[in-house]
Amino acid sequence: MSTPTVPNISITPTKQDVKSAWAEWLNSKAWTYWTTFTTRYELTLNSARRLAERIAKFTLDGNDTYMFWVAEEFDVRDGQHIHALIKTDISWDELRRFGLRYGRCYIESYDPAIGAGRYVSKYISKRMTDYDWIQGRGMRYQTRPLPLTSKDINKVA
Repeated sequence: MSTPTVPNISITPTKQDVKSAWAEWLNSKAWTYWTTFTTRYELTLNSARRLAERIAKFTLDGNDTYMFWVAEEFDVRDGQHIHALIKTDISWDELRRFGLRYGRCYIESYDPAIGAGRYVSKYISKRMTDYDWIQGRGMRYQTRPLPLTSKDINKVA
């Protein structure tokens, strides 16, 4: 599978430019699930990344599987939780059983009309966040944080 074409963001983007570009790009992908994972324990940014990598290891089983995740800060308690868009062949039941090991998980089939890409992308410009794109088993195209300019993005692609 070829390297994905990443969002086209202007050279001096505003937060809205960044969110809109990522939302448009994420909405152009063929996702399977829209998910939220909330642990029973306080999840730091580093531990959120480790959990996202565990989710990817469990769900990404081939070259045509990928995930975009973002850690969002709780507004009512300390720590983070994870939102993810996932393209996988794993069943809903398998993913739910996996997610329940860590706490609560919300999983629904992806509906492009809802625009989950916009929902996930709104967190990348927030204060305490981390996010990443992971493709296939262990094939990471970029690590934190993803580039914000089209010039930087093209270096990744």
